[in-house]
This record gives sequence, C-alpha cells and structure tokens, in this order.
Amino acid sequence: MPIKSGTFDANGEAEISGLIIGETYWVHTHINQTPEWLDEVLTVTDAYLIFKEAISAGNTPDGQGGSFEYQIQYEIGEVTNSGNVDFQDSYVALAHINGVDPGSTWFTSIANGAFNLSGDITTFGVSSNEYYFGLKHTFTIVEGTVNYNFAHAFKGDPDFSHSYTPTAIGATTGNQAQAQAMFKLTTNALKDPIQSNLDIVSELIDGKVHFTINLQEEGVIGTQFNIKYDETILTLDNVIFDTGNEMTNFANHKENLAKINIGSLDQDGDVSIKTGNAYKLIFTPNRTIQNTSGLITFKLTEGVKADGTKVKFNIQ
Repeated sequence: MPIKSGTFDANGEAEISGLIIGETYWVHTHINQTPEWLDEVLTVTDAYLIFKEAISAGNTPDGQGGSFEYQIQYEIGEVTNSGNVDFQDSYVALAHINGVDPGSTWFTSIANGAFNLSGDITTFGVSSNEYYFGLKHTFTIVEGTVNYNFAHAFKGDPDFSHSYTPTAIGATTGNQAQAQAMFKLTTNALKDPIQSNLDIVSELIDGKVHFTINLQEEGVIGTQFNIKYDETILTLDNVIFDTGNEMTNFANHKENLAKINIGSLDQDGDVSIKTGNAYKLIFTPNRTIQNTSGLITFKLTEGVKADGTKVKFNIQ
C-alpha cells in the first residue's frame, strides 16, 4: 500500500510532503480509472510504426535492425507480451484501431486500462542491467532538493503522442537505419502534425443519409476515423471505399454502441490513399427528418504519411 500519494496538476507537478531526508522511496506514476481517451493512445500512426519496425527488423540477418529510434519503443511497441516486436504486434495494433478484439491485453485501451511505464527522468528509456529500459522507480531525499522528476509513458504508444519522449543520454537505439532520413519515422511523428482539411458532406439522397469524407491531403498512407451516430434516428446500411485499388481498408460497426471505425493503412508505406471522396457511409433514417445536422460526429481523426509524419484532420 502506498504511504504517500499525490495528483499531478496542469503543470505536471504533484506536491508530496512529510518525506524524510536520507530515506529512499519507490514511486510509480499512473492514470486514475479509465478515461475515454485511453482508446486514443494507440492510433494508426502507432500501428504504422510497429509495422515498419517488424518489417525492417525482419529484413536484417540477426533481426536486430529496425526502424525504432528509442530503446524504450521496443517495450512500448511490444503489445503481445512475446518479448519481441514482430508482425503479431502489428496485427494487434491494427485490430485495435479497427475496433476489433485484438486478442491481447498488453497495451493501453479502455478495455485493458492504462498500461503505465514510469521512472526517473535521468535514466528513463536507457537500457541497463540495473534498470529495465531505464525504469528507475526509486529516489533518495537530499537536503535542499525539493524537485524530483519522473517520466511516464504508455504501452502501445511508440509515437509518444501521450507519453514522455526520452531525453536521457543513451536513450536512442543507435540503429544504422537511423542514419538514413527515410527511417526517421519517430522523429517525423513527433513533429507538429500537418493540418489538413476534411470536406464533410452530409445530405439526404432518395430518403437515405449519405455521409461523405473528402480527403484532400496527398501522400497519406494511413487514416483512422472513429465515428459516432445517433442510433435513435439512423441505421447504418453500408460503408463505401474509394481509396484506390491497392489500398487496404477497414471498417467495423459496433451497432450496440452506435460506433463505426473506418480507415485505411498500407503497412509498407508504398501506396497512398486516393484523394477525393474516399469514404462514404449510408444510413436509413428511422423516422422522417428534414436535415442531417448533429446526427453524425467524429470521436477521433488521424492520418499518417510514409515518412511517419502525422496528419491532423480539421473538419469542415
């Protein structure tokens, strides 16, 4: 049982009093309960990074190459508890963004809860015999020192969108692949995302509601749209893709929750999604309606490019 506890404020600070000088304490940071945004930790960008790691590591003679740029990504991206990041991890990540039961509980989600990783910021992410991936949980109270810094990350978040990016010396992997700009996937994912407009059209056609997502950004190799609709008024009939003949698409309808997960992902990053009216949802109204305003909303929208750059879609 913890002897002390505190809650981080908006500045990332938690005040804990009554600690004794010279004493060593063990600390663990974690998320309280299961907020809805836990399902937004592992997204299409993370799935793409895991796929690229599995592909590139598998192409090296000893399987020790890869495209990850930080050591701790091997722990964060290992979502099956197998000990290695491989294609099975990729398919678990893909299943999650598709809204399908991934068959694993070893990553952060609403269903699994928050899978927390934390440690002293000065060693965080640095593998050693003493501390697994630098996850040092202990600190000693020193007279005159009042601030002690700890980092936190989530399993299933290799793009660090909800996690602390390691800054300690030695935290990077040193893979030769990093020297090539095309492999700087994580670096690009950490940059400010590209802002791209989505032209959304919702209209009544022959008694049906047609909800169209017009993709305008070129070079996008992966998308994820989590959509919620009013089940008291609408019933989903069909999902239509026009993303290109070579693109892999996914759609999953959770009828009991009135949620639809749709998107696309080329795991190799070689094929881009065709721009234009890439996705269309068709609904049947359960009663007479005059307009479609407010019936369909987005819970999550994200895209990723072949170099790892994230795309933030703005709804118009």
